[in-house]
Amino acid sequence: MVGSGTVGQRTGGRPVPGCDAGHGSGGCGCSAATGLAPDAYDASRTEKFLRAVAESRASKINATTLEQIQAALDDPGDDGDGNPVRTPAKVFDSAEGERGSVIAVTLLTTLAGFATMETAKQNSAQATKTWLVNSKNPRSEHSRMNGETVPVREKFSNGADWPGDPVLGADGVANCMCSVEISL
Repeated sequence: MVGSGTVGQRTGGRPVPGCDAGHGSGGCGCSAATGLAPDAYDASRTEKFLRAVAESRASKINATTLEQIQAALDDPGDDGDGNPVRTPAKVFDSAEGERGSVIAVTLLTTLAGFATMETAKQNSAQATKTWLVNSKNPRSEHSRMNGETVPVREKFSNGADWPGDPVLGADGVANCMCSVEISL
């Protein structure tokens, strides 16, 4: 087992000795403890993915914020006391509060899933991956997939490579707390 949503922090179900910082840098013993060569990882593949995700998410977040501001300006609504229900300030309050939290969870799931999968793909063609549900209130589709195991280079039954995979679209990844576990 390489990890459960995070790269190299567990092996065979046991904590990796000395694995408390610098994962993948060779400084923590993570790679050695899992049997993975520290220089076997192609960081350029990860950098390309991170660039694409950053651009895509920033674009979508900004577009949603703009739509919400425009809607507030076009029709602020009325709470019955003559006060607007929707204002640009409330849009930003939401973005900093509950919307920001959902975005953070979603992005963390995407990045953790990608990192776990990329490490497995670059280090073991025979590895398998298992979809794990960690939420008390998961999507029904994700709940049905809990424990589903497939070869690391195959897609899960929902068409995704990992929880948070952008191919699932916003409805399939927003606030997803699932993880992927790799077995070597």
